[in-house]
Amino acid sequence: MKFLKKCLDVAMFLVLSVAMCSAQPAAITQHRAMHWIILVDRDTDGDIARAAGCTANAVAPDVLLTAEHCNLDNTNEIYLDVDKTMVRGGTAHRYTITQKYFDHEDHMLIVIPGAHFSSFLSMNTRYPRQGERLHFWGNPAGIQDQYRETLVTGQTQYQNDSDDDETVDASGTMFLFTGPIVGGDSGSALLAEDGTVVAIITFGIENGQFGGAFPLQFTQQQIAQATK
Repeated sequence: MKFLKKCLDVAMFLVLSVAMCSAQPAAITQHRAMHWIILVDRDTDGDIARAAGCTANAVAPDVLLTAEHCNLDNTNEIYLDVDKTMVRGGTAHRYTITQKYFDHEDHMLIVIPGAHFSSFLSMNTRYPRQGERLHFWGNPAGIQDQYRETLVTGQTQYQNDSDDDETVDASGTMFLFTGPIVGGDSGSALLAEDGTVVAIITFGIENGQFGGAFPLQFTQQQIAQATK
């Protein structure tokens, strides 16, 4: 009887363990598709003139999705999963961007031949619901792979009415979500419970107490061209 009870206890433990694992949102397992990127613009002497670090998300074997405001117009040089000290003069983890696609809602698809991402996400164009729980893996202040949950708090109107380079290229209805949001989280995919991408983090509001984002607006033609 003692042996039987022990077997039953072990079986119950295994059942509970499986149930707990299966109850986790699919988004929690998606961190392997997230990458820390650094885009680099060099001067005529080959020295780094500008560098922009953001979070990016693999959506196909050689395609990343990130925030358009992370883009540097004059460069196609990108580094994956490194810190800035490894960028200076080095070639490790360096790739060349061959194409960029924009939806003008602060989203950018970048094609990086040879990246060969083994884990990638599916994009979803639906609008997040107020009160919906979303998940994201960000790189706050460059500290990689930090998981957080957030709630959609509501909507507001955003209009880009400035030519300032710091202004986000977007307009229309954006949604807000709970923070904190800090530098380095830009470009992080906001994931629904099923693990699909519904938006990309654009910016923090009120010193990062809230975040703002826009639903994905890529055309089917853009997606087909980027992922072919």
